[in-house]
Amino acid sequence: TDWSGFPRHRITIPIRDENGTLVGVKGRLPKNTYYGLKCIDKEREETEPKYIYLYPCAKSQILYGLYKTQPYIQEKNEIIICESEKGVMQLWDMGFKNAVGIGGHSLSSVQVKKILNLNVDIIIAYDKDVTEHEILLECEKLTNKNNIFYLLDKKGILKEKESPMDNPKNWEQLYSNKIQFIT
Repeated sequence: TDWSGFPRHRITIPIRDENGTLVGVKGRLPKNTYYGLKCIDKEREETEPKYIYLYPCAKSQILYGLYKTQPYIQEKNEIIICESEKGVMQLWDMGFKNAVGIGGHSLSSVQVKKILNLNVDIIIAYDKDVTEHEILLECEKLTNKNNIFYLLDKKGILKEKESPMDNPKNWEQLYSNKIQFIT
């Protein structure tokens, strides 16, 4: 079979606002796509974006998952901020239903306002490749009367670019050793 004209496979992620309204669709390109044992889509090139918006939206206005996770955020009095939508889904599967994704590792002013309006403790759980300095800058954006924490892999348990939620054991270890941000 000739697969050269075959469209690129992407995992599609519906993006909804805090009311549950569909506002965009994001596509994630996996590294390889297989049909049976045959690889029909080459490994993603380093220059190729992992994520693209198939139906664009104003991502800086969105806290991914908030329309579903808000009751759990209020119940637990804590919000976990992930970089990606995948992180929110992984945490949900682990029983942590109080997370949102921001579509990157830099909070916009709109996202900050939405987070602070929840009036709960805040935990930043970014990927391994984000430096502590970058995380502390994000914590400063969120300074208010609530507690702010962040996860940092000081013991080297994560691989480069790995998210804290990729492995449940690593997540539990990092979450239980979260660091409080002090202004």
